[in-house]
Amino acid sequence: FTDLLTDWMFRVPAIRLAEARPEGSTWLYEFCWPSPQFGGRLKACHMLELGFVFDTLTVDAGRALQGDRPPQELADLMHGTWTRFASGEDPGWAPYEVGARAVQEFGERIGVVHDPRSRQRTIWEDVR
Repeated sequence: FTDLLTDWMFRVPAIRLAEARPEGSTWLYEFCWPSPQFGGRLKACHMLELGFVFDTLTVDAGRALQGDRPPQELADLMHGTWTRFASGEDPGWAPYEVGARAVQEFGERIGVVHDPRSRQRTIWEDVR
């Protein structure tokens, strides 16, 4: 059920927006680092990436999702990527294009994946 809601609310709209924009103008990423909180049941939940993006892992408010020892190396990487991109630089991976569907993963694994969860993506083609 949570995967369904994630697709409905976040993933599919992001893909549709990327596909509606001119090719070469949009970069997609997926934050995949699983929260250790609540026995790991939250996985990589909505808003968990914010402490990593803004490099604010030491702020107490983030501990509810991040736990006590989130990986600073991941925050360094994400924050650096976002600040470079916001400054007009290349984020370090290819833009999202329908032919390749490049998506940068930030999590326990770092790297580009092509068309992640393609089976789930295609299920939504005539739905939403």
